[in-house]
Amino acid sequence: MRVHPLAAIADTIDPDESYTYADLAELAGVSPATAGKWGLGGWLGEGGREEIPAGKGTVTRWRYSGRVLLDALAASRRPQIPHQPLAPTTSYGYGCRHEGEGTDCECLRVHNRLSRERRRRRAADRFPPERRERFLQAVRSGTPPPEAATLAGTTLRAAAGFAVLDENFRAQYVRARESLCLKRAPGGEPFTSPCGGAGAYRLGCWGRACYERHQRGYREPAGPARGLVRAAERAAEAGFPDVTSYLAAHADLSGAVLAARLGVSKQSVYRWRADLEASGPGSSPGGRDEGTS
Repeated sequence: MRVHPLAAIADTIDPDESYTYADLAELAGVSPATAGKWGLGGWLGEGGREEIPAGKGTVTRWRYSGRVLLDALAASRRPQIPHQPLAPTTSYGYGCRHEGEGTDCECLRVHNRLSRERRRRRAADRFPPERRERFLQAVRSGTPPPEAATLAGTTLRAAAGFAVLDENFRAQYVRARESLCLKRAPGGEPFTSPCGGAGAYRLGCWGRACYERHQRGYREPAGPARGLVRAAERAAEAGFPDVTSYLAAHADLSGAVLAARLGVSKQSVYRWRADLEASGPGSSPGGRDEGTS
């Protein structure tokens, strides 16, 4: 059930006072038109009409007593929404949320569809075709995406947001990143498998394989020891039976380097090393939950 629109301002409503839409709008921080929809949608209970002189005529204004408003809030029942002859978007504005309750109401569905279309239009306005092409050309030439976005007169946030909404642009963007593969680590050492390999993304690789691997990491289901499992896989790729032997063989490396190679956080490496020192050789690290390190 939708939260009653007056719930956030219940403490400020005086039962002995009366309120117009403008008064409620000021209390709630919304527009008078929004407060008017609450009244027309039945959220505010029974109000009274008053005629206000205006120029050569009068203006009708609705007024609700504080007691009626508090009673309507306490009842906390969804009002009946007049679907006909109102459009679905109008009924949604009045508070209709019936979808999924065994009805054929399409107000929420229409609202969601129009919202998606509105977001696509805004994203396209922020990132028009000419800027998209300049951005892609810069990325194909080897310019990192943040600098490419600046050269195209936009932001990386706008480009990434448009990639989420437009599959065609996303495919072009991912292909363009093939030219951004980092061949060597910052120290000058070549990677055995640069793009998509262990630690390449952490060391600044913007290439396609690293990007896709990084994106997949966000979609992986959380597990009780995902960081330790990932570290064990990378230790096995390097020819070690487990993480313990890998840490023992690379005792001279810093925690930051080991974290990049094992694909975990530095804190996890430090914790595993502390566990090994406390338990002695032959013990297994990660006795505690590593979460998503």
